[in-house]
Amino acid sequence: MPDSTQHCRTAVIAILVTAVTSWSVVGICLPVELVAAEPGQTLSSPSPTNLSANSLASSLERVSAEDPSEQVDSLVRELLTTRRLGANTLLRVGVHLAQQGFYSGAEEVFSRCVRDHPAVFEAHYDLALAELALRRDRHALAHIQAAPRGTAIDEVARCYLQGKIEAALGETQQAGRDLAAAVSAEPQQEDYALEFGLFCLRQRRYGQAARIFQRSIEFNPHSSYLLLGLSLAEFREGRDAECIQACQNLLALDPEFSPARLLLAFVLYIDGKLSDSEKTAAGGLENFRPDPYLYYLDVADLLKLHATAYARMLSEIAAAEKGIPHCSLCLVAESKIHERQGRIYAAVAAAEEAVDMDPAYPDAWYRLAILYEHMGRAADARKARARFNALKTAQVAGENELLKQVFMKALGDPEGAKPASRNNIHN
Repeated sequence: MPDSTQHCRTAVIAILVTAVTSWSVVGICLPVELVAAEPGQTLSSPSPTNLSANSLASSLERVSAEDPSEQVDSLVRELLTTRRLGANTLLRVGVHLAQQGFYSGAEEVFSRCVRDHPAVFEAHYDLALAELALRRDRHALAHIQAAPRGTAIDEVARCYLQGKIEAALGETQQAGRDLAAAVSAEPQQEDYALEFGLFCLRQRRYGQAARIFQRSIEFNPHSSYLLLGLSLAEFREGRDAECIQACQNLLALDPEFSPARLLLAFVLYIDGKLSDSEKTAAGGLENFRPDPYLYYLDVADLLKLHATAYARMLSEIAAAEKGIPHCSLCLVAESKIHERQGRIYAAVAAAEEAVDMDPAYPDAWYRLAILYEHMGRAADARKARARFNALKTAQVAGENELLKQVFMKALGDPEGAKPASRNNIHN
């Protein structure tokens, strides 16, 4: 009988790596000091123009936090028609827009800052990041390369951002050199180590990724994302015991960090430690907004443990299906629950929905073959079993490549990015 572990492994890796990536996909720098006052003005005695600009900036920050896009666009246009705008105002507004996900507005504001204040390094840096968030990678690289020479710390930041953009462009050799140089120059910087570690994970250099995360953890021992990165690297290296230990260390620091609990539950599951896996998954379901894959894993554990809490399992698999788009895994689990309840037609319906959703999922076809046989539908059973056998034969050569594709796609997913402040670079 086939095991859905490999199919589940692909899905779980994708969501875990996305969780790590979300820390560092978009980092917007904040101004570290006020720019010089405009001629004839002082910062303590602003001009009417700056008073108007500050009022508009405050309105933008308030409105963008409430997320009405049309008002934000209108206020950005109004702000940018103001004749004289200080760099600090522009950077502050651009950062706020980026943090709220208004990257196009942020790009316009940072572009104005670069035009009006070309000597301000942070303006060029932030403009490059906004372009990167908009997937304009070549523009982003051009902007950071054109930034004026800054302090030694600024130059390390330039090296880091160049590496980040080069990685997005697929220029892996140069990206590796730049990211390595940034981490070497400032090993205490969490964002630098996280970006380089993720880069190494994408390149399947798992041992190197683990060493990068481990080194940075020495400087940042309470970083949930570095510990998760280390756990993932250990897992991909096949070092399950080390992965479990890293996850346990992370959960001791942050018991509600759902990605770590998901990884721990999954590694325990594939290692056959089903009771421990179930306890880990079920514990995570008590947290606020648990990862939907925890619902799936809890049900998968309960099924393998031959539990009979069918109402609970159906409730949890429904929660998983609600949170996981196109979850053929969930439908196969639902089919198994219905079959154990003796609801053969419901079991068939769920399995048929699974193969409609994912025609290349062999376990769903295997279940259909068994169910059709139980119903006396011999011809349908033969067709389903033939489809299962063909997929299993094809997967012998293609499974590892499929894993790599899903893994790398997840690594490049910027959705849900958490903007980071470059203020940390100057602390």
